[in-house]
Amino acid sequence: MRTERLRALDTTRRWRRDIGGVAAIEFALIMPALVFLYLGSVDLTTGWTIKRKVSHSVSAMSDLVTRINTLTKSDLDDIFKIGDATMTPRAAALGTAKITAIGVDGTGKAKVTWSYARNTTKDTVGTLVTLPSDLAGLKNVSLVRTSASYDYTPPGASRVIGTVKLEKQIYGQTRTGTAVACTDC
Repeated sequence: MRTERLRALDTTRRWRRDIGGVAAIEFALIMPALVFLYLGSVDLTTGWTIKRKVSHSVSAMSDLVTRINTLTKSDLDDIFKIGDATMTPRAAALGTAKITAIGVDGTGKAKVTWSYARNTTKDTVGTLVTLPSDLAGLKNVSLVRTSASYDYTPPGASRVIGTVKLEKQIYGQTRTGTAVACTDC
């Protein structure tokens, strides 16, 4: 009986000293967390890159519109195509895009003068617009509000996060003349 106890104790001591498989077990335990972190960081950086591309697209479209005195729907469609081209290679195209001209009168009231949109509803002409706080107080000026959005579904976390709407909106002031006109909007 005593011999069996000594043998069991001896076996237990040998197992404590034998650390040959510890690294493999630790690796097996930590590997799922490492894979999860890696895939999450890939999804996060891809989403961040697409958000930057949406911002660049809106900026490019706004810059083009504010440089031109008179536009047509065809011109605006071409500007939307430029916004789509800015999204490549990460995304095929912007989800929605809208360009709205806003006239601010001498009393500071801002109204929509024309609007054109793709994959969303355009603003109604004559509708009062609430300007952001940094633009409040402007008078007798013409602005162009450009906005776009993209629905991003992260491939690795689509079940966890779902779809995230990445959007950007900026205001620009006309650079040539007093206002940007759209002849057939």
